[in-house]
Amino acid sequence: MKTLCLALISALLLSGCMTHSTAPQQSDDGLQLVSPSNFDTLYLRPGTDFSRYSTLQFETMPLSYSDERRPHKLPNLSDKDFQFSDKEMGYFQERARKGFSAGFDKTNDAQGQLIVRSSISELYLTAPIKNSIIQPDKSFVQESSRMVITTELVDANSQQVLLRATDKLKTGDIGTNSNNLSRMNSVTYWQDVYREFRSWGSRLKSASQ
Repeated sequence: MKTLCLALISALLLSGCMTHSTAPQQSDDGLQLVSPSNFDTLYLRPGTDFSRYSTLQFETMPLSYSDERRPHKLPNLSDKDFQFSDKEMGYFQERARKGFSAGFDKTNDAQGQLIVRSSISELYLTAPIKNSIIQPDKSFVQESSRMVITTELVDANSQQVLLRATDKLKTGDIGTNSNNLSRMNSVTYWQDVYREFRSWGSRLKSASQ
């Protein structure tokens, strides 16, 4: 009896931990939900083949910040110290574009053009990247930032959305099980952004395969 009770309790706990998507099977613009997938949500137009595209056209990414409170905020720093200046925003957009392009691995002999339309929300920097305020003993982190991204890939000729994906990204993630921390500054952060968006581009390219 004791064994049976334990088994029932375990089954209930496991069922409580499972997540079920409440997203509709088809979007208003005719995309089909792909489930299961390794994205929070992934919609794809049936028959999409990204090997037909050789050129990427990037739209500027809107970006908003997380309002999550920092448990150990550094002395004398405000929320704005953890947000991009106009110059830093330009670097972020540039590194994201270059990383995505490298990961998406365009087909050189194809003719099509894709519009890449992304938006970033809930961006949270784990340490400041401004060289004037970095404190070396306070800038060791397990991840340099986290964010939620939504990307649409749009056929530039027909203006049809071919893919829409939403997921959480982490830059500079060394894993919660690691005993090591990485030093975060402006140089390492832009490298982290490039690598994470290269991975994002690769994942989206593979979504239609």
